[in-house]
Amino acid sequence: MGQRKIKTIYLLIATIGLIGFLLILFKQRQKDVKQVLIKSTSVCDEILKDYELEPVKRFEGTPAPVNFTKFPEAKQYYTVIIESAALGPNYAGHFSFISWGCGTSNFSYAIVDLITGDIVAYPSYCTEFIALPSYDIDSRLLVFNPKDQLIKLDGRNITDLISNFGYLAGSEREYYLIKEKSDSSVWIDKICSENVLDGVYSESQ
Repeated sequence: MGQRKIKTIYLLIATIGLIGFLLILFKQRQKDVKQVLIKSTSVCDEILKDYELEPVKRFEGTPAPVNFTKFPEAKQYYTVIIESAALGPNYAGHFSFISWGCGTSNFSYAIVDLITGDIVAYPSYCTEFIALPSYDIDSRLLVFNPKDQLIKLDGRNITDLISNFGYLAGSEREYYLIKEKSDSSVWIDKICSENVLDGVYSESQ
């Protein structure tokens, strides 16, 4: 009779232990399910804090005719560049950032100075379209693949990211500043680059 009681006690303890383990596992799974991707501070975000962005003044005159002299190859997109530039500035006061698709998930762009009409930037290649570029008429900052435009990751969890969006790990987020010299020359200065998934991580809610 004593041995039966001992076996019963051992069985009860084992049952309680199993129930406890299952409860912990269930809670952990619940926790994993709630892991969602959120935006956080990245290395480039910290670097940008040390930059003093020069103020810009909005151009309100009539845009100058687009000059293709520096980038004659841009004439293959003549219509979209001419028509977009005519709409006025949308970037850094007196520039027009113009973009167009060039194949599946790819785009290209040109930046036109609307005061002089000069094309100041035109890459000879198409860029993979992961997220829309970020730019503003009141800022000199230009960001390719910005975090705020990674709409396809909204509401995803870390498991989903690894399973379905692992290819993003090979892409970059790039930060540029447009600068102007006293002689009216313009150049685009790359100030930082990072993996496109930097600043995107999982957190339990």
